[in-house]
Amino acid sequence: MYIIYGDGKYLQIRQFDEKIARTVYEKQKHHCPYCEKEGNMREYAFREMHADHIKPWSRGGNTVEENCQMLCARHNESKGNRW
Repeated sequence: MYIIYGDGKYLQIRQFDEKIARTVYEKQKHHCPYCEKEGNMREYAFREMHADHIKPWSRGGNTVEENCQMLCARHNESKGNRW
């Protein structure tokens, strides 16, 4: 038996698994949505992208496919916990 105190987010997995990341990568057709907004239509290799929480995990975002987006390293690192 477990007694849980505090925020339930600590019971969730924070990192997206490879299956979810690859599914989202294919849906996005290998593009970073932030780059697309800047007019950059570069196709990225899977290993060049990071699985990112659309609604940040630190703000209650779940680690589910619907809350995942694949970003290039530059945009993922600059996004922080904004959404």
